[in-house]
Amino acid sequence: MIPVATREQLEFHKLLTLTAEAAHSEASRKAIRAIEPLRSAEAIQQRQARIEEVRRLDREGIPLSLVPFVDLQPFLIRVRPQGAILEPIELTAFVPVLGLVETLGLQIRDRDDLPNLRHLIEGFNGHPELLQSLRRSLDDEGNILDQASLLLTDLRSQVRQVEVRIRKQLTDLIQDHSLSNLLQDDFVTQRSGRWVIPVR
Repeated sequence: MIPVATREQLEFHKLLTLTAEAAHSEASRKAIRAIEPLRSAEAIQQRQARIEEVRRLDREGIPLSLVPFVDLQPFLIRVRPQGAILEPIELTAFVPVLGLVETLGLQIRDRDDLPNLRHLIEGFNGHPELLQSLRRSLDDEGNILDQASLLLTDLRSQVRQVEVRIRKQLTDLIQDHSLSNLLQDDFVTQRSGRWVIPVR
């Protein structure tokens, strides 16, 4: 292990800090700042080989498709207990990570000239079914989309139909001349999720 004094002389911490600034996410920056010097020539050569393969992709004009993402560790810790759930907005954090794994797999998996990167992603599948389900069910703000399930699609369609009927009945009501002296104005609006008409 490299002594602390030697690391300071080499400005190892400063190098990690500068490298971390180029990362796409806070999770990556944290991981970079925690890097320790490698202990064997073999490990150094393997790391160098991976870096060279990344640089080769960059030279070919097809750099790794990296995107920003949030650290999923707090969410994964929270869902460890059986029966634990996440809020929809929290589930949206998984989409970029799963998409990134899928994209990197497509980019690297069939490249025989990238053995070190291929070895690195072995076993990564990105859980395509989960990714597809999240993309189908949630928008970017964590709202649950109609197509999340057939039942939800049907229920929301029924709600919209009922809202149209309520709005039509209220519109008919405010256009009734016999009630005009009871009404303050001739419009229908929503307050606290309820359809209302302004009365005197």
